[in-house]
Amino acid sequence: MENNDVMTIALAVLTSIITGGFVLVFVEIGNRKNRENDRYDQIMSPFIHKLSSYFRFISWCSSYIIYKKPLNGYEEDFKKLVDKMARYGGRATVSGGDYGVEYFTADELYHIASDINNIWYYHDKMHPCRLTWDARMRGTEDFITKELKEINPVYLQANRDVDLVAKVSGEFYTDLYQYIEYDTFRHEAYQKQYRLQSIVVASFFGFVLLVLGLMTFLKIPLLLLQCLVLLAILMVLICIPLLAVDVKVQINWMNKMRKYTEKNKLNKDKLGKWWKTMKKTFRAVLDFILSKMVIVGLLMAVWAIFSIEIAWIPRIPTNLSEHVAAGWNRVFLALAYSYIAGVILYTFTVTFPSYLQQRKFRPVIKSKIKSIGTQLHNMLIPFSSVNNPVYLEETDSIAEMMKSKDWNSVTNIPLYPTNYTYLRAFHFDCENLHKEIDQIIADYKHLMDAESVLLLEAMRTDAVFDLLEVGIRAGGNISEYVRQAIADQFPRVVKNYLRLVDKYGIDGEMWLRRPTEAIS
Repeated sequence: MENNDVMTIALAVLTSIITGGFVLVFVEIGNRKNRENDRYDQIMSPFIHKLSSYFRFISWCSSYIIYKKPLNGYEEDFKKLVDKMARYGGRATVSGGDYGVEYFTADELYHIASDINNIWYYHDKMHPCRLTWDARMRGTEDFITKELKEINPVYLQANRDVDLVAKVSGEFYTDLYQYIEYDTFRHEAYQKQYRLQSIVVASFFGFVLLVLGLMTFLKIPLLLLQCLVLLAILMVLICIPLLAVDVKVQINWMNKMRKYTEKNKLNKDKLGKWWKTMKKTFRAVLDFILSKMVIVGLLMAVWAIFSIEIAWIPRIPTNLSEHVAAGWNRVFLALAYSYIAGVILYTFTVTFPSYLQQRKFRPVIKSKIKSIGTQLHNMLIPFSSVNNPVYLEETDSIAEMMKSKDWNSVTNIPLYPTNYTYLRAFHFDCENLHKEIDQIIADYKHLMDAESVLLLEAMRTDAVFDLLEVGIRAGGNISEYVRQAIADQFPRVVKNYLRLVDKYGIDGEMWLRRPTEAIS
C-alpha cells in the first residue's frame, strides 16, 4: 500500500475517532456529571439550609448559656463545641445567607456532624447539669425563633433552655445528617471518577490532534503511521468502558489499585511527587494556552488567509501530494474564515457590550471601594494621635500603632454616643465592613476582573474577623495575645485594599497617602 493511500485512510480514521469517538464520550461524561450535580443539589440544598439555621441558632443561644466555674471535663468539652458551632453561625450571620452546597467536603461535614452529636452527648453525661440559661438577656428571641422554625417547627413549643440546645443537636444528627451521610461520600467519589475520566479522554483527544498535526507538517514513516492509527483505535476502545462500566465498579477498581500501590510506600511517594509535578506543569501550560488561545488562533487564521488565499506569505513546504495539500489548504482556509467570523461576532455581542457596561459602572465601583477605605481609616483614627495621623499607605506602622493603645480604655470615639469600649466599636465597624464587601461582591462581581474579586474575597475571609469574635465572646475583655494578633492581621486587610486601589487608580484621598509637603 502506498504512502498516500495510507495517509488518506489515516486521516479518515483519525478524524472519525475525534468526532465520533472522543467528543461524544467527553460530552456524555459531562452530561452524567451534570446529572449527578443536579441530584446532589436536590438532596443537599434543604440539608445545608437547615445546617446554616442550626449554626445561627447555636450562635444566638451561646450568649444565653451561663457556665459555672470551675468547669468539669464534660462541661469544658460542651463549651468548646458550642463555641465552635457558634463561629460557623457567626460567619453565616455576617454573610447574610446560607453556606453553599459545596462549601464543606464530605469529611468536614462528617466531623461537624459528629461535633453536633457530641453536644448532646456531653450534655447527657452531666449529672447533674450545672449549666443555666440567662433569661435576663433580651433582643435575640426573635432570631432564635426564626432559626428553630427553619430547623423544625416542632421546637417552637419547647422551653428555651440548655436542654433544648442539646435536644436540637442530637436530633439534628440522627434525623437529618444520617440520612444524607452516604450521599456526601458517594458524590465526592463520583465527582473524582468523572474528573479522572475527563482527563483520560482529554489526553487521548490531544494525542490524536498531535498525530494530525505531525501528518500535516512532517512525512511520517509508513510503519510508524500505521502504529499511531492503531494506538488511536486502541484509545477509543479504552474509552468505551468509561461509559459501559458502572461508575461504582470503576471506583472499586481504583480503590484496589490504590491498595496495591500502598504496599510499597517508597514507590508510592515517588509516583505521588511525580504526579503532582506533572499536574502542576500541565495546569500551568493549560492556563497559559487558554489565556492566549484567542490571540494565537486569530494570528493563525490571518496567516492561513494571507498564505493560501492572498499568497503574500510563503507556504510551509510539505512532502504531501498536491491533491492532499490542496485539500488541507481548503480545510485551513474554511476554518480561518469561520474562526475570524466567530471572533468578530463574539467581540460585538459579548466583549464590547461587557466593556461598555464595565466602563459605565466603573465610577460606581470606585466609589464603593473608596467607602471601604473611609471605613478602614475611621477604624484606625482612635489609634493615631494629632501629631501622627494615620494613613493607610503606612501599613508597616499600623500594627505598632494598634499595639501601642489599650483597646479597653480608648474613649476618643466620635460618631459613637454609646458607652461601647473601642473593642465593641471596632467589632461593629468590622461587621459593617464585612457586609459592605459582601454587597460589592454580590452586586458587581460580574463587572470586575478576577484579581479584584480575589482581593475582595481575601479581605472578606481574613482571620481578623474570627479573632474579633473571640474578644467579643469574652465579654469585651480582650486578652493581650488576641489584641496583638488582631493588630498583626489587620494590616493585611489594608494591604489588600491598597492593591485594589492601585488597580482602579484611586488617588488623592486624604486618608490614603500622606500629602507631600510643598517645596518653598
